[in-house]
Amino acid sequence: MTRSSLRLAAPVLAPVCASVLALSACGGGTSTTAGTSTTSAAAGASPSASAASSSAATGTATPTSAPADCPTEATRKFAKTRFVADVGLAAGTFHRWIYKPYQEGAFQQGAQGRRTAIAKAVAVAALDVKLISNAYENVKADPQLCQAIGGPLGRLKDQTTTMKDQITKGDLSSIAATEALVSAVLGSSQKAGLPIEETTDQSKAGVGG
Repeated sequence: MTRSSLRLAAPVLAPVCASVLALSACGGGTSTTAGTSTTSAAAGASPSASAASSSAATGTATPTSAPADCPTEATRKFAKTRFVADVGLAAGTFHRWIYKPYQEGAFQQGAQGRRTAIAKAVAVAALDVKLISNAYENVKADPQLCQAIGGPLGRLKDQTTTMKDQITKGDLSSIAATEALVSAVLGSSQKAGLPIEETTDQSKAGVGG
């Protein structure tokens, strides 16, 4: 991305980047607002991206990074509340500024506003890495969450980091696989009795890792 394109994107990116900096000192917190995960195939996605999405859905997209040992009792206060808040915000911002534009072809060569869309995606990916990392620490602190969600959330944590690094380099091939793992975490949480509603409201982010 050229310096001139970054100058054009700066006014749009400022609020998102501000939230990234704010949350680097913050973490998990309160419950979130409504939204639904989308799992349809990305419009214009390459065959390799579709294959990645399929493998991620079966848990093979990235190495398992679930906690080696789950606790026998809670080791952190409000772990479930913080987990729900962070994952809800991560899923909501991922779908709004990364997955939806990807489906709509906003990142493709020649698309109007492509550079700004990619710059937003980079900033949001950095935010989501922080949120998922916070959520993972809270999952490891709660016996029920650790057993039910530790595996898929660990894989999502690794995948989100990979996606951020690749998007920064202009490589969008990991977005579909990330969507599949987001859906897997939302499904696992639902089965554990903790339905997660997506949000893009940064004010609802948590207050501590």
